[in-house]
Amino acid sequence: MVNRMVRALLILIGIFAGGRIADAQQLVQLRFEGALEHAHLVEVEILYEVESQPPAAEGFEVREFFLHVLLAKGTSAVELGELVANRLDRDGAGLSVAPSPNQTAASLFIDRVRAVRLRVGAGLVCEVACMERAPHLVRVLGSGALDPAPATLSVTGSGAIRRRNKPPLRRRFSFTSEVPRDAKAAEIASALWESAEKVWMTERRKGNAWGPIRFLDGSVFTGLSVRLESSADWRLEIES
Repeated sequence: MVNRMVRALLILIGIFAGGRIADAQQLVQLRFEGALEHAHLVEVEILYEVESQPPAAEGFEVREFFLHVLLAKGTSAVELGELVANRLDRDGAGLSVAPSPNQTAASLFIDRVRAVRLRVGAGLVCEVACMERAPHLVRVLGSGALDPAPATLSVTGSGAIRRRNKPPLRRRFSFTSEVPRDAKAAEIASALWESAEKVWMTERRKGNAWGPIRFLDGSVFTGLSVRLESSADWRLEIES
């Protein structure tokens, strides 16, 4: 009984200490790999902030990047990355594009991101890395395909315990969750919670989403990445 009360208290402390307001933002990396096996509808949505022009009282305004396009068979991750980068740059987003020596992957680093929503699949793999802390919310929605396929979710989180006049103690934990072809968002959220419960304090959010809070040893998240692989078009949603 005492252990349960202590754990509940720790979770409440984690929620208030690690909780986020609705307009939280951070530096995010989007990474695409592979190439399309057939013509396929791809969705990339990003909610981000840019400095107001002319500067407003709050200094930033919120913009939404929205790309729903049918891409031809063989379209590569590099080509998709270039398309997204060119559109974001045109819209004024804070953006850096990493070179791809082998031309098999594309990485975009975007400033002040509030939310990312991706639907790729059909040979393309996506990964979202929240580079400054864990996201507030992770949600995976089922495929809209007539012939759905299973998916693989790979999650990696880093953390640190700050110490006065000493280097921080670093932590890292990874796990992989296999998602059945007919899994619902709430079931996926439960699977993520179960996979992480021995190392991280996490919770179910909004009924069908998952939210990491902190490491059980007290380490604070310094970043978290989520990688989604499937031949079907599962939707990955992340809120900063």
